[in-house]
Amino acid sequence: MKSLLVLVLLSGSAFLKAQKVDSTIVIDRYFLSSTYTFQGEQLTLQGVSKVVRNNREAYSLIKEARRYKVMGNLLGISGALALGYTMVSLFGIDQEVNNSIALLGVGGVALSIPLNITAGTKARKSVKIYNAGLQPETSSLDLRLGASANGVKLVLSF
Repeated sequence: MKSLLVLVLLSGSAFLKAQKVDSTIVIDRYFLSSTYTFQGEQLTLQGVSKVVRNNREAYSLIKEARRYKVMGNLLGISGALALGYTMVSLFGIDQEVNNSIALLGVGGVALSIPLNITAGTKARKSVKIYNAGLQPETSSLDLRLGASANGVKLVLSF
């Protein structure tokens, strides 16, 4: 009978703790990029913008970050294509290399780097503003199960 009571108390306390949902966005920074996680799910910038939509300042920053990311990606991809075309014509037979296309490619790739860095900075700032604006969840009731000198104890804090 005692073991059944302990089992019920343990499972009940596990359910109480399992219902707490974390509403912050977690930023994991890597060398050249960042990942954003919300409630265990990885988000893109579009997903982050959906989460921070209610916070005006964070939403405007994430919209700017998305704009910079799109511009940086377009310049980087077009620059890489121009450089690829130049390399193919360099190694091709009976074709001359067009230096202006190569310079445009290098310029596109070079301009995409600061744009993508700015996009990441604005996105991280947006997430920090969103997380700072969240109200801390205060629990007025906390139930814990632990060990005591005489056996198992149930602690209720309020």
